[in-house]
Amino acid sequence: MPKMPDAKPDFMVLSVLAGISTIKLIPRSAEQVVYYKRHELGSNCRSRERLVSKIFLHMLRVGLVCIVLAAFFAERAVSANSGVRQEVLILHSYSPDYAWTRSEQSGIDSVFQPLNHLFKVRIEYLDSNHNPELLQGNLLRQLYKQKFATTPFQVIIATDNAALKFLRSHRQAIFPGVPVVFCGVNGYEPGMILGLSNITGIAEDNDFIGLFNLIVRLHPYTKRIVIYGVPDDPSHSANIALIRKLRPEFRQDVAVEVREFPNIERAILDAKTLPADSIVLMVGGMRNVAGVGINLQRANELMSPEIKVPIYTAWDFGVNHGAVGGFVTSGFEQGRLAAEIAWRILQGERADNIPVIRHSANYYLFDYRQLSRFGMRMDMLPADARILNEPEKGYRMPSQVLWAVFLSFAILSTTIVVLALNIRSRRRAEKALAASEEKYSKAFRNSADVVGIARLSDGSIMEVSDVFYETFGYVPEEIIGKIGGVRGHEGTDGFALWESAEERSSVFAQLASEKSVKNLELAWYAKSSDCFVGLFSAEIILIGGQSCIIFVWHDITDRKKAEEKRQELEDRLRQTQKIESIGMLVGGIAHDFNNVLTPIFGYAEMLLAKVDKADGRYNKILQIKLAAERASALTRQLLAFSRRQVLELRVLDLALIIKQCEQMLRRTIREDINIDMRISPDVGLIKADRGQIEQVLMNLAVNAQDAMPNGGTMLIGAKNVMLDDSYVMAHPDASAGPHVVLSVSDTGTGIDPKIREHLFEPFYTTKEEGKGTGLGLSTVYGIVKQHGGSISVYSEPGRGTVFHVYMPRVPSDIAADSSPFAETQPAQLPRGDELILLVEDDDMVRTLAVEMLDMLGYRVIAADSAESCFALFEQSKNEIALLLTDVIMPNMNGKQIYEHLAAKHPALKVIFMSGYAGDVISHHGVLDDNVHFMQKPLSLQTLAENIRHVLDS
Repeated sequence: MPKMPDAKPDFMVLSVLAGISTIKLIPRSAEQVVYYKRHELGSNCRSRERLVSKIFLHMLRVGLVCIVLAAFFAERAVSANSGVRQEVLILHSYSPDYAWTRSEQSGIDSVFQPLNHLFKVRIEYLDSNHNPELLQGNLLRQLYKQKFATTPFQVIIATDNAALKFLRSHRQAIFPGVPVVFCGVNGYEPGMILGLSNITGIAEDNDFIGLFNLIVRLHPYTKRIVIYGVPDDPSHSANIALIRKLRPEFRQDVAVEVREFPNIERAILDAKTLPADSIVLMVGGMRNVAGVGINLQRANELMSPEIKVPIYTAWDFGVNHGAVGGFVTSGFEQGRLAAEIAWRILQGERADNIPVIRHSANYYLFDYRQLSRFGMRMDMLPADARILNEPEKGYRMPSQVLWAVFLSFAILSTTIVVLALNIRSRRRAEKALAASEEKYSKAFRNSADVVGIARLSDGSIMEVSDVFYETFGYVPEEIIGKIGGVRGHEGTDGFALWESAEERSSVFAQLASEKSVKNLELAWYAKSSDCFVGLFSAEIILIGGQSCIIFVWHDITDRKKAEEKRQELEDRLRQTQKIESIGMLVGGIAHDFNNVLTPIFGYAEMLLAKVDKADGRYNKILQIKLAAERASALTRQLLAFSRRQVLELRVLDLALIIKQCEQMLRRTIREDINIDMRISPDVGLIKADRGQIEQVLMNLAVNAQDAMPNGGTMLIGAKNVMLDDSYVMAHPDASAGPHVVLSVSDTGTGIDPKIREHLFEPFYTTKEEGKGTGLGLSTVYGIVKQHGGSISVYSEPGRGTVFHVYMPRVPSDIAADSSPFAETQPAQLPRGDELILLVEDDDMVRTLAVEMLDMLGYRVIAADSAESCFALFEQSKNEIALLLTDVIMPNMNGKQIYEHLAAKHPALKVIFMSGYAGDVISHHGVLDDNVHFMQKPLSLQTLAENIRHVLDS
C-alpha cells in the first residue's frame, strides 16, 4: 500500500455527535486535519466559516450556548457511571509511522472515539514494513498468546494483508472464536478466508480500469500510460499484478507500460524523455540513490516538477503532492467502514451474517494547481469530482439551512466544533507563518550571496543580507532607505554603488519591461572604492501593493581575476609558441644561409688583405664584406630572439662589462643625450655569454636613444636584488632567489599601453619604414630568456621608460673571467704549419676554408663526408694535429665524427663550425664544457685565433 506522509497526533479535534449529545477530543495530525477539512467542507471553507461565525454570534444573543453546555456536562456525568467496557483489539500490519496505517486508524477513531465509554480499545502493530521476518516464526504468536491470555476480546479489527494472514494462521491458537473484521486488503479473493468462521470485512478495491478510462476521457490524445516503480517493492508488485490481470478490459490502442528502475533519479531521467501523448501513473513508493525508501507522496513531489506530462494516482493522499488526480481509494474510509461493522458485531450481530464489502467507495479527486498547470478545464471533470486547492468562491447559504440552525441543537453543536477548529487552525497557521518567516529570514540573512529588496520606483534599499555589509563595508544606517548612487557623482543621494548612471538606468529599465533579469554582470563599488564584479539576477514582486525588486548578486570577482590571469598566461604561451615557431624556421635556414654567406664574406676578406687601399677595387670589396656582415648579424639576431644562439657561458662581472662598454656607448649615442652611470659597488657576478650581454646593453641603449628624439637623460645602472615568491607570482617569467639587475631608463616619450603588449614581438616596430627591423627588443628578450633571466618594463606616456633585466647571481667565491674588452681586432694574424683535417659537405665553404688555412700557413687535407674523413684520417693519423669539422652534415654530424675518431685517438683536438648547430654540441644553446665552436660565416681573423688557441692549449 503506498505510504502517506509521516505525521504525529499533534492536533485535537472537537467533534460532536448530535445523536448521542457527547463531545470528545480526537487526535489528528496537522496534515490530516487539512485533508479532511478539504474533503468534508469542500473548497469554500473560509466563506462557510465566516457565515457560520455570524450564525454563532446570533445564537449567543439568545443564550442557547448555556443550554448546550449544561446538556454536555450532564451527559458526561451519566456516561462516567456506565458499566464495564467491552474489549476491542486493533491489529495493524504496519508500524505507526506508516501514513496509510495512520489514515486507517483515523477512520476507526471517527467511529470509536465518541463511544469509548462503552468499550476499551487495544492497538497492536505487526511492523511488517520494517521487520517482515517477525511474522515467519512462532515468536509473535507466543508473545500475543501470553500477553492477551486474560483479555477476553469481543472483536478484532485487522488492517491490511499481513494482519489478516497472521490471524488466519494463529487466531485459533491465540484468540479462539473471536470475530474478525478486516480492511485495506489488497487483491482480495474469497479463498483468503476459506474455512474460517465469524470473519468479514472490506476489501481495498483499486479501480484501475475506472482510472484508465478517466485518463483517456480527460486526455483523448493519450497513446501510452507509463507506470514507474522499483522491481522488488511488494506493494508495487501487487498492484502491477492486478493491473496486468485487468489489462484485457481496457482499450488496446492505448499502451500500458511498466518501467522499473532502482531509484527515483533514474525514473525521472526516463520520464523527462516521454512524448506529449504520455501519462504517468504512480502506484507505489520508490527509493533514492542511497537505497532509502521514498513514499508515494515524496515520489510524486520529486517527479512532477521535472517532467512535462501529467501524473495520476489511485490513492487520495497522493493527489495533493504533485499528481493531477485520479479515481482514488481512501484509508480513512477503509477504517471507518471496518469500525462500523465491528460496532454492529459488538451490538450482537454475527460476523458470518455480514457480507464482505468487495468494492471500495472510490471517488474522483483532483488538485486544482495541477489542473491549471496542464490547462484542464473544470467542465471536463466528472460532476461529482472533489477538488483540492480550488480558489475561494462566493457561497450562498440556503434559507432552509439557516432555519434548521436556529431550531436544532445538533447544528449549534456543529457550529461550536467548526469555530473551535477555526480558532485552533488559525493559531497553528499563525505559528506556522511565524516559523516560516523566521526560517526565510534566516536564509535571507545568512545567504552566501548578496540578497536584497529595493523599491522599483526609485531603487531605494529596503533590506539586504549580511553578506552585503561584509562585502561592501557599509552599515545598515548608511544604506537602508537610501538610493544606490553613482561613483564619483557629487550630488548622489546615498552610497556610491554604481559605475555610471547609464548602467543603473539600463538595469531598472530592463526590469520594468521584462519583469526580471538573469545573470547580468555588474561591477559594484565598496565604501573603500574597491571594485567587485558579480552576476546580478532580479525579479519584480509585490510587497504591500508596491512593486519591489528582490535581487541576488553573486560575487565573481575572484573568478574574473582568475580568468584574466589565465588569459595572460595563454597570451604568454601563444607568444612563446610564436617565438618557438619562428625559431624553428630560423634554425632551418640559418645553416644554409650562413654557408652561402661564408664564401662571400671569406673571399671578400681575403681580397681585402691582398688589395691596396688606394686601389679603386678596395672600397667595392669592402662593401661586399660589410653587406655580408650585416646579413650575418641579422641571422644572429634571429637566432638570438628565438633563443637558438650558441652561448659560451663564463662567470662575468656585469659592473665591469658596463664600464668597459661606456666609452663605446658615449661614441654611439647622440651628443644631446646625457648618459648617467649608477653602478652599485657590490654588484655580484653572473654566468653569461659576454658578447650577448654586450648586445643586450647596446640594444637597450639604442632603444632609449630612439625614444628621446629631442634629447634627454639615459640612466644605466646595476645592483643586487632578491626576488621573493610574491614577485614571482606577479611575474611568472621570473624565478625566485638572488639576482643582478641591469636597468636602462630614459626620459623620452614613453610607450603606449597598446604598443606595450607587442613590445617583444619580432619584426614589430613603430619606426618609419627602412629605419628599423623590429628585432632589437625581441633579440634582448630572447638573449635574456636563454640565459635563464627575465625582463620587465615600466613606462608612462610622456614621462619615459625603464627596462629591468634580471640575471641569476652566482656565488661570490667563484672567480670572474678577466679577459679584456676589445673594440678592434689585432692586425697580426696568428699562423702555423700543423696538419689540419677539414670536414665540410658544402663545396664552396670547403674550398674557401682550404684557401684560408693555406693562407695562414697550415697544411690541409679536406673531406666532404664522414666516410672520406675516416679514410684520410687513417692515412695521416700520426700527423693530424686538429680536426676542423662542420656540425650539420648528412648521415653523420660533426660531433659523431669526432667521437668516432676520439675513441681511437683521445688526444685529437677539434673545432666545430656551423651556421646553426642546434643542440648537437650544446644544451638549449649553451655549449658543452671544453667545446670549441666557430659561428659561420667564417672570419679569417676568428679562424686564425681559434685554431692557434686550441693548438696551443
